[in-house]
Amino acid sequence: MNFVIVCESVLRLDSDFIENNSQIEWYKIIGFQNSISHDYFGMDVEEVWDIIQSKIPELKVFIKGVS
Repeated sequence: MNFVIVCESVLRLDSDFIENNSQIEWYKIIGFQNSISHDYFGMDVEEVWDIIQSKIPELKVFIKGVS
């Protein structure tokens, strides 16, 4: 569910903010939500684990930097 919250939050970001912070792969986050929402049994657990280990910490650092 936490992934869904992150993805939904990205959908609510201003398009200028997304464009001005293109170092984050916003559209991959949005695309991931589609996978979570519609392909429960087709999820690649290794991909999910990689996101948890590498992408979420990067996003956390970024968010703390813009706060």
